[in-house]
Amino acid sequence: MTEKYSKKRVYKLIKRLCTFDSKTFGISVLGAVITAIPWYVTVLLNGILMRTVTDNVYRGISTWKFIIQIIIALILLRIPNIFGYRLNAWGSISLVSKLQEKIIQKWIGKDENKLNNISTGDLLSRIIKDCGDILGDFYFQGLGLKIIEPLITGVLGLITIFLIDFRLVIFSLIIGLCSAAVSSFFSGSIQNLQTDAMKVHSNTTQKFTDIIKGIATIKTYGSEEKMISDLNSQCISAAKIGLKAETKNQLAIFFSSLFEMISIVGYILIGLYLSQKKYVYFPDVMIAIPIQSLVSNMLKMIGEFWNYLVSVSVSAERIFEVIDLEQEDDRAEREGITEDNIDYTNNVMVELKDVNYKFSRSQFILKDINLKIMRNDLLTIVGDSGSGKTTLIKIILGVLVPQSGNIFMKGQNFYDTSLFSWRSNISYVQQETPLFDRTIGENIALGALGRRKKPSFEEVEKAAKLANAHDFIMKFPKQYDTPVGELGSNLSFGQRQRIVIARALVSNSDIIIFDEPTSSLDYEGEKQFYLTIEKLKKIRTVIISTHRIIPNSYSKIIVLYNGEIVERGTHESLMIDKGRYYELFYSQFNGKYNTKFNS
Repeated sequence: MTEKYSKKRVYKLIKRLCTFDSKTFGISVLGAVITAIPWYVTVLLNGILMRTVTDNVYRGISTWKFIIQIIIALILLRIPNIFGYRLNAWGSISLVSKLQEKIIQKWIGKDENKLNNISTGDLLSRIIKDCGDILGDFYFQGLGLKIIEPLITGVLGLITIFLIDFRLVIFSLIIGLCSAAVSSFFSGSIQNLQTDAMKVHSNTTQKFTDIIKGIATIKTYGSEEKMISDLNSQCISAAKIGLKAETKNQLAIFFSSLFEMISIVGYILIGLYLSQKKYVYFPDVMIAIPIQSLVSNMLKMIGEFWNYLVSVSVSAERIFEVIDLEQEDDRAEREGITEDNIDYTNNVMVELKDVNYKFSRSQFILKDINLKIMRNDLLTIVGDSGSGKTTLIKIILGVLVPQSGNIFMKGQNFYDTSLFSWRSNISYVQQETPLFDRTIGENIALGALGRRKKPSFEEVEKAAKLANAHDFIMKFPKQYDTPVGELGSNLSFGQRQRIVIARALVSNSDIIIFDEPTSSLDYEGEKQFYLTIEKLKKIRTVIISTHRIIPNSYSKIIVLYNGEIVERGTHESLMIDKGRYYELFYSQFNGKYNTKFNS
C-alpha cells in the first residue's frame, strides 16, 4: 500500500515540477492548448457531418460536396494539431533532459560526509523510470492529454450541447459522471499498483546491476543458480503487479466503452423524444453524440485528477530527493592556489595539523593526525583494512572534511581555497582503475579536460611513455585509437592501471595519489608499476596507500592503526623498531602475527 500524500504535499511537489524551468514548461503548456482547440473543432465537425448527413438523407438531398469540404477541413486542422504536439513534446523532452542532467550533477557533487540510502540500481531507476517515463509522461501526455486538453475541450463541449438544448446537458452530465465514477473506482488501485511496480523495478534494476558487476564472483562461487533464482523471483513479482494493474485497466476500459454505447443509444432515444415534443430538431442531436466523449473525458479527468497527481508526486519526490542531496561546499568564491600565493616554506607540499574525522555520530576514524609531506616526497601509508587509510586519502583530496584540524597545500589553508583549485593540484588513481568506453587516447586526455585545454597528441604520448604504457599501446592495430571497451574490458588490469596513471600525468598536477595500486596486479604488473614510480618520484609528490608491504620500495612510510599514526620512518628503521610495521611485514610474508597491538 502506498504512503498517504496530503494535498499540501502533492501540490507542493507538482508546483515544483511546474516551476523547475518555467519558460520551457510554459512552452509545453502552450503546445497542449494549441492541440486542444483543433481537436475540439475536429470533433465538432464530425458532429456537424453526422447532423448534415442525417438531415440531407431525411430530405433526400445529396451530401457529397459537403462531405468533401469537411474532409478538407479535417485535414487542414491537423496542421495546428501537429504543431501543438511538437511544442508539447519539445517541452517535455527538454524538461526531462534538464532534470536528468540536474540529477547527475547533484549526485556527482553530493557531500560525501553525509550518508544516503540510494543504491546505484535505485538511482538508475529514478533517472530512467521516474524521470524518463513518469515525469516525461506528465510534461507531455499527462499534462497535455490528461489535464489541459480534456479541460478545454470538455468545457467547450458542454457549451455546445447547451446551445443545442439545455435538457441534453443534464443527460450529458449524468452519463459523464457515471463514466467518471467507474474510472475513478479503478484508477485508485491502478495508481497504487503502479507505485508498487516502481519500487519493484528499482530492486530489479539493482539486482541486474549486481549480477552484471559481479559475474566473475558469481562464477567463482558457483552462485549462478541462486542469483538467477533471486532475479527470477523479483521479475515474477514485477510481472504479477503488472498483470494486476493491466487487468484492472482492461476492466476500466470495458466499462468506459459500455458507457459510450449507452450514451449513443441514450442520445438517440432522448433526441427522438425531444423532437416529437418539438423541443429540438432531431438531426441537431447528432452533433451532441461525438461531443459527449469530450464531456465524459473531462469528468473522467476530474475523477482521476487526484490519483494521477499523487502518482506523479511519488516520482517527483524520488527525483527531488536526489536533487536535494546536500552538496559539498565548493568554496568557488575563495581564492585558488596560484603561482602568486604558493608558499613552499621548508619545502612542504601537504601538511595536516591535528586532524580528526568521524562519520556522523560514530567513533573517530582518524585521531590527531599530524603529517608533513614534502615536495617530491614518495610517501607510503601502510595499514590493514579499517585502519583509516582511505579516509586519510579522501581528506587530502578534499572529498571528506574533518571535524577539527587544518590541512595545507603549498602553504594555503584548505578552508580558504576553492575546492576546484585544491583538487586541480592532485591526481587520484583509484584501486578500480576506472576507464570510460572511449579510445585509449581519449581516456588519457580526460585527465586534462576539466582543468585546462585539450592536450595535444604529443602530450598524451609523453604521459603514456612516462607511465610505461606507450609500448603496449603501440602493439594494438589502432594504437591510441583503440577502444578500451566497457570499463576497460579490452585491457588487462595492469594495462588499465598504466593508462589511468598516464591520465593522471597529463593533468600536470603536482601530487599523485595511488589507492591500493598493487592489490590486483601480478608480478609483472607490479614490476611495471614500481618502474613507473621510480620515474614519478623525481618529478611529482607521490602518495601510496596500501596494505601490501614491498621492502625497500618507499622513501618514507607512515603506519596507521585504529585511525592513528603509530609509526613513521623507512622500511629499514621500522623493521629495526619491531613495531606495528614489523608485525604487518611478517604476517604478510611468513604467516606470523604478533598480537601486541590487539591487546
